[in-house]
Amino acid sequence: MVYDLVSDFLHCCIDSGETPLIQAARQSHTSTAKYLIEHGANPALASELGATALHHVVGTGDIELMEALLSTGVEVDSQSDAGTPLVWASGHGQQDALKLLLKHKADAGGKVNITAGGATPLHVAADIGNSELITCLLKSGADPNVINEEDWKSVQVATLRGNRGAVEVLFPVSSHVETIPKWSVDGIIQYMQSEGSKNQKFEEAANAFYEGVKLDPENKELVHAFREAIDAGRAFHGTKNDNEK
Repeated sequence: MVYDLVSDFLHCCIDSGETPLIQAARQSHTSTAKYLIEHGANPALASELGATALHHVVGTGDIELMEALLSTGVEVDSQSDAGTPLVWASGHGQQDALKLLLKHKADAGGKVNITAGGATPLHVAADIGNSELITCLLKSGADPNVINEEDWKSVQVATLRGNRGAVEVLFPVSSHVETIPKWSVDGIIQYMQSEGSKNQKFEEAANAFYEGVKLDPENKELVHAFREAIDAGRAFHGTKNDNEK
């Protein structure tokens, strides 16, 4: 009876779908989280948006707790609506966490769940303009020529956010985008900023998603905002393509 009660507690979920372990991890209660793991809490259980304790821990940069979770064999590339743990590490600028995930064979080139717009960890690192993270991901096999749902490479994402330093790191390893007439750092910046100004709704909604990865990846409203961004972007590109015919 007592065992059943303890087991029920370890695996119960509150309204948001979060287990006690996820709650402890999200709030950086390292000792509590490790205690729960040692007493049978399942680290593979996810919230309603697919985030596990590992997703939240990489966001806080708690290496001690990360190691405890990874030692259980938890899936290092588990998907959530806001991406894999590697995407969360990139979005929060947690370089040590990112390196530890890569050490455990996290897929630097893998795309996140389709609801995150096909953005890779490199797209997110480019968005926040963290050149060190970008370099680390590139060295680990991240492909700078992978495109998201809007057909944008990481260098284009960096440009829209005004991250010139990130553009300069990504430009030498990015293949020419034919729609950009002048293929140079300044040429990409000029073209992408011009395109972004034509579709302000998409720009704002896309920014909401990337900010959400950094600040509150469990926020359903932010996930919805990015889905709106995808719809707006598709409509924009569809109109543009029709006009070009």
